[in-house]
Amino acid sequence: MDGPAGPTREGRPTGGAGHDAVGLLVAAPEREHDLLDVLLSPMPFVVTYVATADAALAHLKGATPDAALIALDLPDLAGDEVAHRLREVPRLARTAVVLYGDGEGEVGLSADAHAR
Repeated sequence: MDGPAGPTREGRPTGGAGHDAVGLLVAAPEREHDLLDVLLSPMPFVVTYVATADAALAHLKGATPDAALIALDLPDLAGDEVAHRLREVPRLARTAVVLYGDGEGEVGLSADAHAR
């Protein structure tokens, strides 16, 4: 399915009954979607996948995910800038944000996620 600024796909419901948690995965390569789908499958999340920062920001205009997993190396805007823009929206203040990169020290967790 194509979203406002690139391909999107709804993740399959994962975990047990009552999928209350909502996640947003922002990553360009489809193989990352597949890998993270496997990693998230034991958790009770319904995940929306988007491939670009523009698609993520468009999605966030109408959605309030519990968590956002954002690649640092997006094709159109750096992942940390997406996280910064997410933090500017009061409605999204409690969204846990995880930034991840290529394994060279580019991994981070938002301050509020540490407190959870």
